[in-house]
Amino acid sequence: MKNYSVETRREVIRLYFQEGLGARRIVKRLDLSSTALVRQWVIKYIEYGEDSFVRKRRRVAPSECSLYEYQKYCDRLERENRSILAENTFLKAVLNADTSGKYGLIDLAPSGSISEFCRLGEVSRSGFYKWKASQQKRDRQKEYSDLLSTIREIYDASKGTYGYRRIDKALRERGIVVNHKRLQKILRENDMRSKLYVERKAAWKSDVSFPNLLRQNFTADHPNEKWTTDFTSMSVSGKQLQLMCIMDLYNGKIVYHDAKRSFTAEDASQCVRTAVEKRGVTGGLILHSDRGAQFKSKRYSKQLKKLGIRQSMSRAGNCFDNARIESFFSHMKAELPIMFPCSSLRELRDSIDSYIDYYNNHRIRNG
Repeated sequence: MKNYSVETRREVIRLYFQEGLGARRIVKRLDLSSTALVRQWVIKYIEYGEDSFVRKRRRVAPSECSLYEYQKYCDRLERENRSILAENTFLKAVLNADTSGKYGLIDLAPSGSISEFCRLGEVSRSGFYKWKASQQKRDRQKEYSDLLSTIREIYDASKGTYGYRRIDKALRERGIVVNHKRLQKILRENDMRSKLYVERKAAWKSDVSFPNLLRQNFTADHPNEKWTTDFTSMSVSGKQLQLMCIMDLYNGKIVYHDAKRSFTAEDASQCVRTAVEKRGVTGGLILHSDRGAQFKSKRYSKQLKKLGIRQSMSRAGNCFDNARIESFFSHMKAELPIMFPCSSLRELRDSIDSYIDYYNNHRIRNG
């Protein structure tokens, strides 16, 4: 570091306080090394006055120190010496390496020294950070490749029966933690789905929709004002039976039901027509259902329109919009096997008839 005379320091103070020059203009006029030096002299002058021109820090000789202080002094010198030797070795390695090697060594330097080491290694900071970004990308690609290889090994070992949950557990047993969403994405992108569960697609779709006229208001002021209908499956001895029920929301009773092996749109329309004739409905009735294929068919809608019935439909994926009849099905499936046990489809039909008669006329209902 360049030493400046006392006259130079005095001239700096004069220019700063008397002529009002800033640090940059003083540095330019007197050809000083930096503006920090000017500020340092000004601060010292404010603190010590004229003594700042002659004031120097007095170093304590080792002979004047205690043994403990002398040991601390030696330790500090030793640490400084090791630091200087390490920096010199590092700088020599940087200067002798190729560009990629320089970047690798600079990456090991403290974050505050990056600019200085780039200057000494004669490489640009932008080039270093570009190299570092490419290294990080390469590391991520290698990590992904290793992870994919491990996942595929686990998947193949299970003969394709493992889904993401069991693969995640197997990875954790190997000390590898992966976010479940990332794991699902990797399995999906590499076509490694569990062979136990095949995705089922709807065989028939329609954009037909009707407004939800009930809006979960399951009360009615008089009979035949609001009806709700739905299907459910009943099984016995491994055989299934489809059951369609129509409920009057005025008293919660089942006004009509029918059981078949399967229901078409025509069958559903016939059930509604029979129920209307049986109850003598003349018009103004609201009939609510879910978004089942039979209820969305043109045949069913035309039949309701012909009968003067206003069609209402639940929102997509919202079972609560048809909660009353869903609740009835839940009670029936829990109570029917206990009260009316059966072992064949014929007996199941009879049991359904008996249970609905019990439900309508004898069962105590809350509310």
